[in-house]
Amino acid sequence: MIHYPHMPHHSCYKHNLDLIESLVIDAEVDISLTIGLDLNDVFDSSLSLTDRLPRPSLVIENFDVNGVFGINEWTTDLNLLNNFEILVSEASALVNVFARVPDEHKPLGITSKDDFVSFISPDSTKIEFAVGLTVDLPVFVLVDDFGYGASIGYNDPNILDDNKSSITVEADVLVGIDLIQDAVCTLSDEVSEIANFAVFSDDIPLIGESVNQLIAGNDRTVADLFDLCQVRI
Repeated sequence: MIHYPHMPHHSCYKHNLDLIESLVIDAEVDISLTIGLDLNDVFDSSLSLTDRLPRPSLVIENFDVNGVFGINEWTTDLNLLNNFEILVSEASALVNVFARVPDEHKPLGITSKDDFVSFISPDSTKIEFAVGLTVDLPVFVLVDDFGYGASIGYNDPNILDDNKSSITVEADVLVGIDLIQDAVCTLSDEVSEIANFAVFSDDIPLIGESVNQLIAGNDRTVADLFDLCQVRI
């Protein structure tokens, strides 16, 4: 169950601003490279002049990239009629990108075009690459601070492989803060009457203090523990 604060009606500008503020772009990159020239064949007179040209070389000491982008904790509402709204509550849609060279292939040398093609090919074992997708979309229809809807979810660790995930739909109920606070105040009123009963207010023999004093403290009653009407939620 989700509790939400009362929100004013949004204009189109506010809707767009909500979406922009929820955008997430983050990346961690750890790459170590050594670039050089292979001169082994330069002085080999048995080779043709073309074959004796220096060959560029690349050695990948470390290659580790992690990134995430999308929207996170996006909340917005759309007012259709009086006291009738559609609410999207803390929705997220995140794409996770992961790429690295496994330890067993480090350091990885690339000295030719064929080496490079082999490195970036989809079936290469010299680099691990994955793109994950996580979606959580709670949508509610609200009428007078009470809403009913569903949380739509999708989680695929790697959308590039053949293992496909399924969309999940879970029914959910949303209760407005005003409705909750009204219930708390009603509970406080009921308890205040009980706290005035003699069993709570009279001193206990041999102890010299009442139940109210033992539980709530001096100059307080049990009802004060439930008095949340003035608490800002």
